[in-house]
Amino acid sequence: MTRRITWLSLLLLAAAQIGCTCTPQARARAINVRLADTLAQQSARSPVEVDLVFVLNSEVEDWRMDDNAINRYFGGADDRRNVASKLTALFPAGGQTTFERTKMQVEDFVPPKSMMHLVILAHLPQGRADQKFVPMDKCLWEDRKPSIKSIDVTVGPEEITVLPFDGITKPITD
Repeated sequence: MTRRITWLSLLLLAAAQIGCTCTPQARARAINVRLADTLAQQSARSPVEVDLVFVLNSEVEDWRMDDNAINRYFGGADDRRNVASKLTALFPAGGQTTFERTKMQVEDFVPPKSMMHLVILAHLPQGRADQKFVPMDKCLWEDRKPSIKSIDVTVGPEEITVLPFDGITKPITD
């Protein structure tokens, strides 16, 4: 009898572990980009560009750039901008301060299972720049929280802020 219970326990434990595994794949989410109030006031004089670039895991390190490289990227001296799988949020001088894409619009744009990271690049006034990397892998997000349906990006005069931080089990990286 104890032998049966032991085998049954092992089978149940194995079934529980199989049920808890996650197959890595990107999950599209709504993306909202807005200018922080302080930057919106500055952008009344200068435009702000934000690229949302979807990349493979193997490409993440190639997309890490310093301010000068980001400025070259936006200035046309970097061919990656022409061939990247990206959405561009352009905030013209004195114009709109928000950019929103629904989950469906993002799904239509991005191959959903292959692009595992979102690279956010911002070309800010006065030659400043910033970038953030957001993993899009559904295994890293707490999908059991129905309240987390979007990535909210706030572009400030010095840096990009990405929320929800508590929705991702691994940190968002600079």
